[in-house]
Amino acid sequence: MTSVTAGALPRSTVDQHPQLPADAMRAAERAAGIIGGTGGAGTAGAGTAGAGTGDGAADPNAVITTGSAEVAAITGTAYNLFRESAKGVTVRVGSTDTDDGFQKVCAGQADIVGASYVLTDRTCGDRVVGFEIAHHLLPIVVSKQNTWVQCLTTAQVGRIWARDSAVTSWNQVDPSFPNVPLSPIGPAASTVHAKVFLASMTGSSTNTRAYETRELDEIPARVDGDRGAIAFMDYSNFLTTNRAVRAIKLDSGRGCVEPNALSAGTGMYMPLCKPLYLYANKASLRKPAVAAFLRYYLENQKEITSQAHYIARDDATVRDNIVIVQNLTAGVRAVKPA
Repeated sequence: MTSVTAGALPRSTVDQHPQLPADAMRAAERAAGIIGGTGGAGTAGAGTAGAGTGDGAADPNAVITTGSAEVAAITGTAYNLFRESAKGVTVRVGSTDTDDGFQKVCAGQADIVGASYVLTDRTCGDRVVGFEIAHHLLPIVVSKQNTWVQCLTTAQVGRIWARDSAVTSWNQVDPSFPNVPLSPIGPAASTVHAKVFLASMTGSSTNTRAYETRELDEIPARVDGDRGAIAFMDYSNFLTTNRAVRAIKLDSGRGCVEPNALSAGTGMYMPLCKPLYLYANKASLRKPAVAAFLRYYLENQKEITSQAHYIARDDATVRDNIVIVQNLTAGVRAVKPA
């Protein structure tokens, strides 16, 4: 796996975790079509200010966030939890895309941005600080009544979900499989999880056949009752319901790999796993509202990422993130009520 320079990320993060090439991940983000729009789930009441201009810039208790839509779902969840105890702070959760987020945080037009790949602009590196906060992992699951499939190649999965797919039976996936009707299931194609999955497997988030859609937490029960079902879902729901479904291994050319926190953290479950980041403008971290929100975000990142249906980073990375944000915000005064 290609390494990248540390840039604004802590050296420990780069040393502990392989960082995927920015150009490849930028192409994946665009193929998924997760650019533009709003922050999505978990941003109720948060607003959608994309750039740090206008009312938000003038309000000392407003925090402007933008960037990757994948991370916006996590940031929205963080704000929903944060505002239960932090009265008077408004976090405007917007999303455009990772590159736009980088431009805004480097220019001081946004306080915090989400990113689906690392910042490589050395001219900006001194003005921002980065944190690896989560992994996006999408297990492919089948019913435990399915005894024939243990591993599929990415090509096989792509043939199942592609727009022109004629696959209706398991023996069309592999002649050694039985002639059992195949039922593809997943979250709606408009969701971030589906866009990432479909782009990874078929080359474009719009290149997909019609399939049965369910909410993420409904998928396990639906798959459990159908031995011909195959679905993709988020890892956090899979962990809580894995007695009902079974994850299959994925072969992207390096052998069959099981979806778990280790294979996500090492990048082995590619292309259905990737790291996600936050970048903060260092000058913004001297603002009480920004400092308070980012401290809360990173100190509670495991609970936040789980609620947002992503995988939190390991304990060592979480500790490093907390130490760094505490050092950068040391001495910042408390938020004054509006």
